Amino acid sequence: MLIFLNGQEPPVPSAALATKKHVLAVQVDEAALQKEIARLEDRERQEKQAAQAYQRTLAKQAKQARQVREKEEALGIALREENEQLRREMDEQRLRYQQAVKASEEKIKAEQAELAKVQQEVASWLAKKDQEPVVFDEISQQIKQEEVAYYTALIRNKIHQHWRQPLGLNLSGFTCKVAVTLSPTGEVTETQVIRSSGNVAFDRSTELAIHKASPLPVPNEMQLAGSFHQFTFTFCPEVA
Repeated sequence: MLIFLNGQEPPVPSAALATKKHVLAVQVDEAALQKEIARLEDRERQEKQAAQAYQRTLAKQAKQARQVREKEEALGIALREENEQLRREMDEQRLRYQQAVKASEEKIKAEQAELAKVQQEVASWLAKKDQEPVVFDEISQQIKQEEVAYYTALIRNKIHQHWRQPLGLNLSGFTCKVAVTLSPTGEVTETQVIRSSGNVAFDRSTELAIHKASPLPVPNEMQLAGSFHQFTFTFCPEVA
């Protein structure tokens, strides 16, 4: 048992004190180091999570952009196909119209030739003084019929030229009967559908074509022109 004088512990040697301070310093530095390591690890974890979240955002945006691009490409293809189909339909319609106009012109030429032939026959009959009046009456009546047919063909042709097919309408089998009233000079004063095609757009396009074709060609002779004051017109796009 150590007995200290004056009941006090003798002073610690300076070397031992320095060692103790060094141990304490090492312990403090190690704790600080562990704390700094934990902080850096936490920061690294947060940065990693942020990077992963950013990558997910980029992937989501890329997917959305790809979907939008695919939709736009699909829409573009659909529009091109629709435009091509519309172009083909317009070409077919133009061809049918040209064929109808050509057929109508040929029919009118044939009717004109027939009318000229009849007129020559009339002139020949008039030159013969010994012909019976009844024969002249028959020829005169034939002339009127030919003139009516001639002007009917002119009217039909002019209406066909002003008719426009409603978009998206299949013309197969459509006919429309319209009552038409004309002024003495051929202006259309009234139209009325008396037998519908069953399609409002087609009926309306027929009436519109008749009004656009006004004035219609009518004979100069008053008696013959009276035949066209009121008449019915059956419109069929497939028949000029």
